[in-house]
Amino acid sequence: MLAAFLGAGICGCYGRHELEQLSLVTILGVDKGTHRKLLATAAIALPRKMRSGDTMGSGGTSTSFIVSVECDSLLDGLGRMTTMTSRRVTTAHTQVVILGEDLAKEDAGVILDVFSRNLEFRRNTLVAVCQGSASEFIRNFSVPEETEPSDYLVKLIDSCHQELGICPFTSVYDFLVAYGTGQIEPWTPYLSLTSPIESIGGQPEEADSGEGQQESKAGDTPDKIIELAGSAVFKKRGPKMQMVGTLDPIETMAANILSGNFSRGFLSIVMPRAPQRMAALVFQHCSVTRKTSIDGDRLNVTFKVRLTASMEETTAREIELSLGYHSEIVEQAERTLESLLSSVFTKLTAMESDILGLGMTIHGHFRTWPQWKEFDWPSKFRHTVATYDVKMFVFTSGYADSPPTPE
Repeated sequence: MLAAFLGAGICGCYGRHELEQLSLVTILGVDKGTHRKLLATAAIALPRKMRSGDTMGSGGTSTSFIVSVECDSLLDGLGRMTTMTSRRVTTAHTQVVILGEDLAKEDAGVILDVFSRNLEFRRNTLVAVCQGSASEFIRNFSVPEETEPSDYLVKLIDSCHQELGICPFTSVYDFLVAYGTGQIEPWTPYLSLTSPIESIGGQPEEADSGEGQQESKAGDTPDKIIELAGSAVFKKRGPKMQMVGTLDPIETMAANILSGNFSRGFLSIVMPRAPQRMAALVFQHCSVTRKTSIDGDRLNVTFKVRLTASMEETTAREIELSLGYHSEIVEQAERTLESLLSSVFTKLTAMESDILGLGMTIHGHFRTWPQWKEFDWPSKFRHTVATYDVKMFVFTSGYADSPPTPE
């Protein structure tokens, strides 16, 4: 009897579904609903299309199809989608959740409960906010480089974070941590749609307005691709997690520097002695330490920022480079960066959003949890006074005077 029971257990796993029985949601969009609480939009992978190498078409790519349903919850939405497909719809392979801007401003937290309870929803799924409707965004962006649209999104976010520092890399888990602590706020990439045609020839093409037009251009060069527009900033207000503002790409880079989560990026500066000329510095290394102090209700933080950079482009080739002028370039770069860091910190305190995790540093000043709770860090953040100790080592200025002359 026992042997029979064990044998039955070896034959398979409880609740297992064969891959051929599943519709895999790779991108999930969530908006406010009109008649129900939510509008859920799923990009469902078509493996056969991926194998054939068919990459472009209307509604993202022809390697996926899009379905939207109004629902009371995400599980309700998946159930409704399953009634429209030949397989069971699952989020076990969802790489990105895109929040519509209206939903993000009202309460992004409505999507997170299921991620903390249902094992099918993965906590390492990335989160992003798009301009306008997530449903329209998913239906209208094109994938020029990758076969699978979710791969394109993940690689776009990762490269902009690692190589340029102009967006955060935020998962559902980061949101859940922000809910469980009062020491950090979440932020996400902020996405928009743009037309690559606008920069080619100077005359942008008119956007498609009807389904017939979209179908007639299904195999042509796409009109809309994704642009990383910066970051969306959130604030926890009671039980809600609300989007309270945005940072543009250069401001996002500054926030990444202040948070200590920055490796590489670019900074444009005005050339000393030639205010009509510009130069581009490439940061190669960055380290940040934060020193905090509490004086009554006044909080003080000093950001000690150390960077190495190289000047890799300048429009001022006629200026002769000297040791003195090199020092002026370094001083100008330090002033420019310090001004940027200061303006971004002021903007974040006005939003009352501690995406920098400064509360985690302040928390170390308190010995007990009741003392920390009584201090009420969220109400104190906006009054924090910041100072900056920025030092930059520019190890090369390149050909700042003139290119080499052939013999």
